[in-house]
Amino acid sequence: MPVKIDDLLRNVTAHGASDLHIKAGSFPFMRLGGELRPVVDSTRLTQEDTLDMAFSMMSNRQKQRFKEVNEADIAYG
Repeated sequence: MPVKIDDLLRNVTAHGASDLHIKAGSFPFMRLGGELRPVVDSTRLTQEDTLDMAFSMMSNRQKQRFKEVNEADIAYG
């Protein structure tokens, strides 16, 4: 089952975290009390999960930039 960004954000918000960090091949992490901690009840993210989540939050311009530099810092609300 694909991982959805909104599900992860609900999880980290429920724990009072300020940030969500996602990276292919890793578990998602949340910033809680200034420290990075694994997101509760999460699974390791595949490359497909990570790209799908990231692209769902990006404008076309951001997607193009990501394809050029393979990195993105995104604010999503």
